[in-house]
Formats: sequence, C-alpha cells, structure tokens
Amino acid sequence: MAQTRPGRLPRALAPLDVALLACASGGLGLTAEPYAALGAALGLGGDAVIERLRRLMAQRAIGGLGPCWAAHMPEDTPADLAQLRTATDCGLPLVTQPYEALGAMLGWSAQRVCDEFAAALRTGRLLRLAPWPPRPCSPR
Repeated sequence: MAQTRPGRLPRALAPLDVALLACASGGLGLTAEPYAALGAALGLGGDAVIERLRRLMAQRAIGGLGPCWAAHMPEDTPADLAQLRTATDCGLPLVTQPYEALGAMLGWSAQRVCDEFAAALRTGRLLRLAPWPPRPCSPR
C-alpha cells in the first residue's frame, strides 16, 4: 500500500489502482451501476472499485470522480443542468448506484440524471465523467 506524506501525493500507487484510474479516465458510463461496469474490465466488483476510489481520494491521488464540465457554461444553460452541475461540485456519490442517489438529492429519477448528463455530453457542456486531480471543494 502507498504511504501518504502530509500535503503530498502517495509515493506509488498499486498497479491495480493505476489500471483502475486508466480505465476511469476514459469516462464513467451512464448505467445503473457504473462502478461495477468500470471494475468489470479489471475483475473487480462495484464495491471494490468504490473502496479503491475512496482510498485514492484519502491518499490525495485523486480529488474525486465525477463530471468534468466545460470551462464556461453558456448564458443559455438550462436551469436543470445548472442544478445538476451544482449538485456534483464535489463529484458523484461513491455508492453502488450514484445516479439514483444523485437523483434522490435533486428530486429526479436516475434516468433523468443520466439523460441530463447525456444531453450535456452531446452539447459539449460536459466533457466526461472521470477522476479529477485533488482540489479544494466546499461542502454543500
């Protein structure tokens, strides 16, 4: 296991963590259980992926996993998309069904969350759902 030095990135990541981050950098799918889908290529279950992502965040190897939004949202950004962007400022929930959990927070269905993300991907407002580097994040 990598040792963490205060204020610095871990000295080295386990090969499986490197492979997980490489797979995740391609983007998380808009499926009911995206962490399980992500782990399938590596022989990991969804819970194992979530645990590894939590550990990588604690080690400050990543800041979180979630939407990588375009730098500037146009003035005509739909209110629903702005609400979704605000709700995901600190990333996606690290639970088995993150879109369901996010939908519950917003009063939406999981399908609506996925539809909003898909529309944002098509219009270029959302670049991908992937890990991001450590950064300050204000709690909601």
